[in-house]
Amino acid sequence: MNRLLLCLLIALLTVPTVTAQDALNLPTELYILLNEGQVERYGLGAEGVQTITSQETFVVDFGIASDDNWMAYRTPDGLFISNVYDSEQVEVMDESADVPLVRGEGDTLAWSPDDLYIAYVTQAGVRVYFRDSDTVTDIPIGQIKHVGWSPNGEFLVAETIENIWWVYRRVGTDMNLTSVIPSSQGIVWLSDTVLIFAPAEGGLFTMDLNNNNAQTTILAPPDVYHLPIQVGDGLYRVLRATGDTGFGRLLLVQITNGNVVTEEIGEGDVEITSVRWSPSGNLLIAFQGGVMALVDPISAQGFTLPITSTVSYDWGTIQTNIADTIETTDDIYFLGEDIMGIRQVWTIADDGNPLSITPATGEITDYDISPDGDDIAYISQEQLWLYNRTDDEVTSVVQSSEPMHTPRFSPDGNRITYSVETVDNSPNGGIWLYDISEESNEQILANGAGGSDIISPPFYSNPQWASNINALLLTASGSESTSLSVLDVNTLEVVPLGQYDEGFWLRDGRVVAWGNGIGTAQASEIVILDPNTQADPIPLFTLTADIAVEHLKQTTANELRLITRQTLFGPSSAVVISIPINGTFERVTSIPPLVNPVFATDWTTIVGLTNPNGKLIIYNTEDQLQTILQFPLRVAKILNR
Repeated sequence: MNRLLLCLLIALLTVPTVTAQDALNLPTELYILLNEGQVERYGLGAEGVQTITSQETFVVDFGIASDDNWMAYRTPDGLFISNVYDSEQVEVMDESADVPLVRGEGDTLAWSPDDLYIAYVTQAGVRVYFRDSDTVTDIPIGQIKHVGWSPNGEFLVAETIENIWWVYRRVGTDMNLTSVIPSSQGIVWLSDTVLIFAPAEGGLFTMDLNNNNAQTTILAPPDVYHLPIQVGDGLYRVLRATGDTGFGRLLLVQITNGNVVTEEIGEGDVEITSVRWSPSGNLLIAFQGGVMALVDPISAQGFTLPITSTVSYDWGTIQTNIADTIETTDDIYFLGEDIMGIRQVWTIADDGNPLSITPATGEITDYDISPDGDDIAYISQEQLWLYNRTDDEVTSVVQSSEPMHTPRFSPDGNRITYSVETVDNSPNGGIWLYDISEESNEQILANGAGGSDIISPPFYSNPQWASNINALLLTASGSESTSLSVLDVNTLEVVPLGQYDEGFWLRDGRVVAWGNGIGTAQASEIVILDPNTQADPIPLFTLTADIAVEHLKQTTANELRLITRQTLFGPSSAVVISIPINGTFERVTSIPPLVNPVFATDWTTIVGLTNPNGKLIIYNTEDQLQTILQFPLRVAKILNR
């Protein structure tokens, strides 16, 4: 690495001393596999460095899914899928996954773009694990060092240690050989079915896999090219070799309607041995002997990262449309960190800026907004607080040594109900009601089956007010099941509705309910229940075993909107479905990976998170554009009014 200058790439990155609190200013998250078998995550900005695998796990290789929330990794015990933010969420997928021949020379484990398939290098070639059918297909093709997918996941490419590329078409769970490229120093995709390759003999060519592998010359020999990468619409970067020196200079290639225009933009020669591109194509990663360096391909200057004992690495997905402000017509509320690191309630101001609107001195764990938007009830430091935004006055109205949850304003805004956990033998667990005008607080439903057995189920939680009657919908949890009940606030009579995991009130006083297989035996139908007549449930939509409800809300008097997600362990796609209360359901659109997605009130906008405790995302289903709010961090519990 004799051409690397140990100078700071000011235009591209600022690299401070890496501590547990600091991280590198990289194009996206960087994941490092250490020689000790642990995977570390280097976050953006000041997100810091975290070990994301357990100390007991020895990882051989790994890959990050496109949603940035899940990873696949191999150990000597098999292939596993694990949550990046919770290493205890882990399951084995393939107990005979084998291990790669070599590491650090390419991606030995790669997710398909839709995260449904995982390809990984074995001693004999490549194996593909199909998550949707829980099956594997082996491809015995010899010594492989790198695997990758086409943009739509139809084709799999595998590079041998001799730089021979094998191309396979995925048909169901079959992997059919489509092409063999005798030599290429990198591959990039021009489209879903056309790739660009750079043979060692010189030149740059396309290959159309849907047209009998027809080839077209982009740049003619004898110049030799390395590592083509797409950096924009019709724009590619490639390194043109400088003789036989082992160095190359950066070339920009523009391809428009078959016309090719090139421009040499490199100002210095870059050593092309053991380098790969970062996802943005703005940096090269030099990787030798466990040491990594970032190289500016234009100036050929570089900076050695303060990371040693590296075996391999991977990148997160580059997030686009990150903004300081967000345009929205909805009243959106959420929890997020203020500048002191305390979680407050936030909203989006009229000018699109995020605005912290609570004065809490300790972490807020839950909250609600009054119907007129003027008052906020929130739980912090074992107290229920009431904050008036107009008068800027905050009052502690309830103190409890037992954990409190889900404060909810009544439709008239005069009362607040909340749940209290049963702790030890305390009789305080159950549903409570605070009257704002009378400043009174009373337990209206105790946990337990009654009598002296106060620590037995049911345990009541998640109170929801009906809009047209003085009643609460409650979740009643048992030792092995979950059900819904309605509490008449006037008579304190409890009406059981049946075994369901979740539900909410319709505007006409009926209840929509469903099971997600959490406290119920399995996923069930989405049904309408009538607490007054207690008639048989009215079925609306069947939840098959492979889908679960992410969010469900009433849009109009006669329609519900549903966000469903596949129940596969790990990353999964989500779909928006329209469910007429009297009619046939209709698939509306699919949406990108969002954590905890909820509908905004205009129903064309979906609000979610980049990851648990991540950043706020607003996604428009009509123009299919998403915006990520840069600040605040640690966002959670999204509400809209």
